[in-house]
Amino acid sequence: MGKYLNNFYSRFSANNFLEYIKLDEGKINWVIEAGCHDGNDTLEFVKFSNVKVIYAFEPDPIAREIAMKTLEPYLTNLVKLYPYALSNSEGEIYLVQSHGNFGNGTSEASEEFSHEIPHVKIKKVRLNRIVSEESSNGILWLDVEGHAVEALVGAGGILNKLIHAKIEVQMHTLNDARKADSTRVLQIMRKAGHTPIMLPLHPGFFGDIVFTKATELSISKRAYSLVLVSLFRFLHLIIYPMLGKPGI
Repeated sequence: MGKYLNNFYSRFSANNFLEYIKLDEGKINWVIEAGCHDGNDTLEFVKFSNVKVIYAFEPDPIAREIAMKTLEPYLTNLVKLYPYALSNSEGEIYLVQSHGNFGNGTSEASEEFSHEIPHVKIKKVRLNRIVSEESSNGILWLDVEGHAVEALVGAGGILNKLIHAKIEVQMHTLNDARKADSTRVLQIMRKAGHTPIMLPLHPGFFGDIVFTKATELSISKRAYSLVLVSLFRFLHLIIYPMLGKPGI
């Protein structure tokens, strides 16, 4: 039974996002990746033939140092690596790591911190202050550990210029700092003209949603999306809570 369920979950998951967007490789002109962690995923975008610039964001100092080494050949002409957290306002914020292991990809941006929890002070910026002049057909890869809504609000009109996006969301509230945000993310992206075509149907606290610009999709694909979103909501709002297993 477990094997069939895993096959079902993987069929609709975002694991094949890179393969999916390669179908539009010739259209893609620029990329926004936050956080880029160690830069290995960024290297995949470097291979895209028409990409002129990659905006990479990684506020974790340990991960960013690794990314700088990974991406060193491209930092002068293709990749712009920023030490900022994306948010809906400008200023300072804290990067906290409850396990004290900065660089492992689970650091979280927070307005507050405890002296008992390892933290560093970082800058937060609105994405539309960094990226503003680009034309259409961009890619967004957003993995910001529970800060997706703030990052998307701070993106403003940049969202309208995307052709595809992969966004990590919270399906269920994990704690006060990691509240469920998938509904809000769906609303923001739909308002910007994007349709979800891959969704996390597995029982878990977080997962990725893949969006494509609605005008790029056929009527049948848009209808498919409506069915998929209905299934997503049915599972995460009713079935998994009823079974007492939002987590994996």
